[in-house]
Amino acid sequence: MFVTGLSIRARATLALACCLGFTLACETTQKLKPYPPFIDLPRSSAIGSIPVILVGQVIKTMKVGSPQTDPWGRTHSLQLHKAAVKVENVLRGKVQPGDIDLYYFRDLQPVGMLQLGTVPDSGSWNEGDREMFFLQSDSGRLRTVCDTYAHCVLPVYSGHHDLLQANANVWIGNTITDILLARGQDTSDQQMAKAIGKSSGPCYEFSPAYTVDKLKQFVRTGSAPIRHEACVALANVEGSWFDKDPQLEHIRSLCRL
Repeated sequence: MFVTGLSIRARATLALACCLGFTLACETTQKLKPYPPFIDLPRSSAIGSIPVILVGQVIKTMKVGSPQTDPWGRTHSLQLHKAAVKVENVLRGKVQPGDIDLYYFRDLQPVGMLQLGTVPDSGSWNEGDREMFFLQSDSGRLRTVCDTYAHCVLPVYSGHHDLLQANANVWIGNTITDILLARGQDTSDQQMAKAIGKSSGPCYEFSPAYTVDKLKQFVRTGSAPIRHEACVALANVEGSWFDKDPQLEHIRSLCRL
């Protein structure tokens, strides 16, 4: 930082304030500890217990400090990371718009699955990817509700949703579905078809009836690629009931086109 026009005392005060701010930031991140093993993102109505849910674009991720010994008895260490995220939609909780920092730990001996973080940081995200983050406050910092693996968050393939924000009167599972299974700004048919194929399963776990209704609507009104993915998704989430339910005969006939 280059500062002109300040007295020696003013410069010293400014430097001290910067140092204190840096020290306090370090102290709060040092209080963060890895979660116990087998903590995962709830794939059911328990999603309603998560205090902060938002959608944002990943700017970058980085390591914070040195690896920590696992406090839960695992024989290997975990590394704290920080993700800089541009917030687009706040579905639950009080988060200011703009760029924020989120925290998570990564196991230094992961087991085969995709990991949190950007590719340059040995994770699976690309900078600019849009993700739905499930968060809670810990020592004054926001952190993911589980560590290490990419399934602790949900990719958003449907594009940017400028107007959708939190509504306390709507079940959060429906709001999540309205992001993951609704066409965003400038989203092509191919992108929307991918969103249906990738996101229908999680949406069904959070809000089954609402997800099925959305998929039926895609079958009725969607273009060929969208209708195809919606038909496949309905067969997957409904199982054998999709072939047997007489009320779905019209939908099945459209799926045979």
